[in-house]
Amino acid sequence: DAHTVSEADRIRLTKTLMHLREGDETQLAFPPTLTNTERKFLHELASQLGLVSKSTGKGDTRHIVVSKRGEQTKKATTGDSGNGLP
Repeated sequence: DAHTVSEADRIRLTKTLMHLREGDETQLAFPPTLTNTERKFLHELASQLGLVSKSTGKGDTRHIVVSKRGEQTKKATTGDSGNGLP
């Protein structure tokens, strides 16, 4: 279903954001290959974890950047696991 995020993707994205929250990195930029539904999931998850998220770009370049509160202006690191999802 195009309007759901698989359990495996939810688990992977949750682990990725928890690593960001607990680690030394301040931002993580996700690839533009995420679907609208995956970006929406990330926005909701980031908020639940006390992180800040922002989608930027248009069309095929639209992507989401998640950062720790107060760290939005620093350079983002790119999350890429080789399958289009961090």
